[in-house]
Amino acid sequence: MVVTAACARSAASPTPTADPLASLLARGTLIVSIRMVAPPAQREQGDAAHEQKRAFEAAIAGALAQRILGPTARAEFRNTGRDRVGPVASRDADVAMATATPGAAGVTFSQPYAAGGVVLIAAGSVTRVEDLAGRTIGTTPGDNDSAEAAQAFFAQRGVQVRLQSFAGLRPAVEALDAGQIAAIAGDRAGVAVVNRGRTNALRTLVDLAARPFAIAVRTDATALLAKVNEALAALNGSGEIRKLAEAAGFPYEAP
Repeated sequence: MVVTAACARSAASPTPTADPLASLLARGTLIVSIRMVAPPAQREQGDAAHEQKRAFEAAIAGALAQRILGPTARAEFRNTGRDRVGPVASRDADVAMATATPGAAGVTFSQPYAAGGVVLIAAGSVTRVEDLAGRTIGTTPGDNDSAEAAQAFFAQRGVQVRLQSFAGLRPAVEALDAGQIAAIAGDRAGVAVVNRGRTNALRTLVDLAARPFAIAVRTDATALLAKVNEALAALNGSGEIRKLAEAAGFPYEAP
């Protein structure tokens, strides 16, 4: 498998036809919108599972390119930051490695290939959501908007809490361990990665929001979407998706 990564365009952008599948087959390259593959070394990562997610997504993209376009096909990555689906809607990329989020404009999502989401975690004496009334909950940036998910959840439950934003999951966990906050709304995969290095595992109180990993394609790219779903089903059936996750160190859960 040949996989290339590039921030600048080094291949022609997708042809603005009704469905890009025909031009894709002729080109032999799948242009993939993905969040930063290799951020600057000095940049503090807010996502504790960033490295594992990107390695897993890159491997899935390469496998998709070969399944859809043939064994000599390659995936070319466009590092697009947080907004990965925008370049697909604007025809600057064929597909995006994303989390399925309702209401994304101009795109539709494939069947999920891995579970993901936002969870509420706690330590110590907190065992119920009601124990958090009047206390401070840490929220984190990253692939998922944990603050938005936490606000919606606590409002629905009628539990009053304070939300405090942290630069990432790891500093939020440090505050939790120090007793400065009572719980954290954070990325599910990130929590699993952090727990690998802990003797006292962080406990999940409740799932706040589902954010399964999926492939975004343009809403009018129906033939391409069908091929993506067909390829994902084959990769899942062969066990290759789980193997790619294990190789990337990604805490895989079936969708």
